Amino acid sequence: MKTLGLPPATLLQETASRGSWSPIPLEDLRDRLRRDRRATLRREILCPLDEVGIRFGPDGVAWLRPGRGEKRRRREYPASSAAVSQLLDRIGLPSLGANLADLVEAGRPDLATAHANALLALRAGNRTVRLRGRRRPGAGRQVVIEAVVSDRYAPYDDARLVSDLLSALRRVEKMPEVISAYRSTDGLRLRLTADDRPVKVGEPIRMLEARNSEVGRGSAMVIPGIFTLLCTNGMHRWSRDEVFRWTHLRADPKQIAAELKEAVGPAWEQASELRSAWCKGLAVVLPVDQDEQAEAWLAELVRRLRMSHLLGRAMIQDVVACLDDPTTVRPHQGRWSLATLTDAITLRAQREELGERFELERTAGRLLEGALELHGRGSLPEA
Repeated sequence: MKTLGLPPATLLQETASRGSWSPIPLEDLRDRLRRDRRATLRREILCPLDEVGIRFGPDGVAWLRPGRGEKRRRREYPASSAAVSQLLDRIGLPSLGANLADLVEAGRPDLATAHANALLALRAGNRTVRLRGRRRPGAGRQVVIEAVVSDRYAPYDDARLVSDLLSALRRVEKMPEVISAYRSTDGLRLRLTADDRPVKVGEPIRMLEARNSEVGRGSAMVIPGIFTLLCTNGMHRWSRDEVFRWTHLRADPKQIAAELKEAVGPAWEQASELRSAWCKGLAVVLPVDQDEQAEAWLAELVRRLRMSHLLGRAMIQDVVACLDDPTTVRPHQGRWSLATLTDAITLRAQREELGERFELERTAGRLLEGALELHGRGSLPEA
């Protein structure tokens, strides 16, 4: 058992798959999110942290009980794994979840419950939390606590983000289309483009990725990048300056909308720069053509770029194994290039969970930029 609580529920299945893309108008996605918001029963409970109780069932399901006394025992809500994790974060014990899971797995949910409640009472302090709940698909009118956030948390919902994006992009480009969208109870991520040409394997187009979490699992973000049909996520930029981010702490939706309008122009320009870098990498042929040679060469490149903490030996082996995938680009009589290498890293990233996938895709962009700089100085590793 890896987590306690209900896993994230999927609200919108991934709309693109490897090698396939059916674009969706951004207006249609906005209208769907608005309908979902109106149709979904939501609830918010504001209460002191030391008045929140928790109970674990033998199957690992967690139940939260806000309030004191008899009312507290009668009003019990199932909680998501994200909400349980956030609750433990609030008392400064994020690693406690593994110990509680071990107790539940050993058949002692009663001990896990007693242990968690004792620590909550001991470490809660004088703090107030906001329990955010919503009805899950197919669960009738049962409300699940999806988040335990600060009382300063200001909701910025998915429909508002898409609506603000639509308004901002009207000023900059032609109306965009959604390349791919995915939404769960943990958050929304979507990729969109305003480029006119269709997506083809090996021919990247500019992309903006937008992310949001209504339950405190991440900030609202706009990330420039490129998209190919290697995967459903494309490849991202890597600098903090090139990720536009808005937190949910005391957020003002009107201010976010205004800043988002200012961000989309520079974001499109950065997406263009990344596409240009990928095209330059297409012309830089690797001086190796065998897997073992490629592993040694890539390990040396990673060392020179000081990225060993991002790409270890096992990951390098996996990346090299992806170089000959049919969807990676191999120009110049089938030889590998820097573009092939970044494609392979992006392809390997799809095996990871969402957060790790995002970081590995950014690593692909960072490695491409660094390798091009070394090539310009004549300092790429030799065979």
